[in-house]
Amino acid sequence: MKELDAATEQALDWMIRLSAVQAPARSADPAPKFPALPHSALEQEQERFRQWCAASSANEAAWRKVSGRFDGMFANIRELDARLPGQAVEARQTLLQPPRRRWIGKVLGLSAATVGAGIYVDRSQPLFALGADLHTATAQRASFTLPDGSNLKLNARSAVDLAFDGNFRRVHLRQGALIARVAADAARPFIVETEHGTVRALGTRFMVRVDRRSSFVAVLEHAVAVRAADDGLNAASELSQGEGVDFDRRGVSALQQNQSGQAAWGQGWVELLDAPLPLLVDSLRSYYPGHIHVSDAARKVRVQGVFSLDQPLRTLTALQETLAVDVRHFGQFLVTIDCR
Repeated sequence: MKELDAATEQALDWMIRLSAVQAPARSADPAPKFPALPHSALEQEQERFRQWCAASSANEAAWRKVSGRFDGMFANIRELDARLPGQAVEARQTLLQPPRRRWIGKVLGLSAATVGAGIYVDRSQPLFALGADLHTATAQRASFTLPDGSNLKLNARSAVDLAFDGNFRRVHLRQGALIARVAADAARPFIVETEHGTVRALGTRFMVRVDRRSSFVAVLEHAVAVRAADDGLNAASELSQGEGVDFDRRGVSALQQNQSGQAAWGQGWVELLDAPLPLLVDSLRSYYPGHIHVSDAARKVRVQGVFSLDQPLRTLTALQETLAVDVRHFGQFLVTIDCR
């Protein structure tokens, strides 16, 4: 798995620090863009930035990548910092946290300015995907043809790394979910890895999803073999078409039947039968460029049906019309769900 490299992290740092003062100048010149900072202290900051960028080709390449992807977004931080000085620093700390704990316990506790800046950037262009071989943005699904002719469909806010050689075809799922349609190659096993274990294809089509605590696999055609990361001494668990299991590093859970519907996101839907509301909200979060907060009381509400992923706000409105919940919108960055 490729981590966010040091040069890219430093480029993000420079983007936030400089955009808090003045937006980068726009130019047709493909060279790195240097903000024109008017005061002596700011000119010193610009000079430090120039020195950093000139220190290595990796730094310059990282700046091109970051400025090309996020230029324009950080103008929002500059406006916020003008109203509430110091917010750019806090925004940087928020943006560069590992994605699994970035929003846990912080979103409602941070100032409105920092929440707006942090969500605006990461929720629209996920930072965890910067160094991934293949990735998708918020509300984006995409299909990719791999070097061996296999096909991967990635759910929104998903990222994978590829490692193909003469012996194996490995796909590391960093975050999100994928549907793999595997091309036949008896000499090179096709393996999907997550931090919790591996899924080896014994057929043609299956879905894998990774969450913070565990991963899940459902077989759509033929079969797969699943092995937990810390369970190397035991035989892998084999699953057939329609079956699915959760697995973490310690082991594989009990077999679940009729799990093909777990891959409905490939067509833009989520199918639930008497499921807790947070399960639906978790699916919608990959399609909404903001934060959705569910109260403790609303977490106990049960839902069932087929819901649209591509129109998350309409889906939430439908919940309010059919369930005893209130859905409130606070600008474009925050939605709260509570019981009436």
